[in-house]
Order: sequence, then C-alpha cells, then structure tokens
Amino acid sequence: MFDRRVWKSMQQGMRLILGSCKNIISNQEFLTWLQKERFDLAFAHVYQVCPIGLVQVGRIPTWIWLNRIVANPETELFREFIDPSFPNLADMAKECPLVGPSTDLKKKTASTLNSERSW
Repeated sequence: MFDRRVWKSMQQGMRLILGSCKNIISNQEFLTWLQKERFDLAFAHVYQVCPIGLVQVGRIPTWIWLNRIVANPETELFREFIDPSFPNLADMAKECPLVGPSTDLKKKTASTLNSERSW
C-alpha cells in the first residue's frame, strides 16, 4: 500500500477524479440543463462524491447511492483469493462502529456513531 509506485498511482487517480469533477461543474451549459430538466431521481456512484454535489445543484429531491458498484466486484476478488464464502463487503461495511468523513481534525471533527452502539 505504501510502496512509492502505489502511492503515485493513487495520486494520479485523485488528480483524475478532481479533474473530472472540475470539468463537469465548470460546464455552465451542463449545469443549466441539469437544473432545467427537473429530475425526480438521480443515481450517484461511490467512486467520488462529485455526483452528490450535482444532485444538490440540480435540486433533485431523491437520489440513490450505488455503493455496490465497487463492493460486489471487490467481494468476488476476496472470494477468489481468500475464501469462497467471504461475506459481501458492503454488508460488512454496515457493521462499522464509526463512520465519518475524512477531514482535518484541527479544523473540524465530523463523525457519526453507529446508532446501535451505546458509548
């Protein structure tokens, strides 16, 4: 994970993610179209959170976050290389006791505790 080549690849991926979001949100023609269409429903993928911002810009009242788009193929990798009965990763993620956005803790601490946990 911390191999220099892997780190560089992750940095390149992050630049691509940010660049694609910048290209979309700087396209005023697209944003105007998005607002005028008055969509009832949006599907947002988990590769990045830019689509969540677009849901807000488009004033789309209902949206579905497609978190299994990545989880299902990755689950299959664990089943192939680790154990054929490995549990679904998205189902395992639901059991996480602490969920919060990655943020600068000096500026802001934002987290949500699993409601079933008593601390």
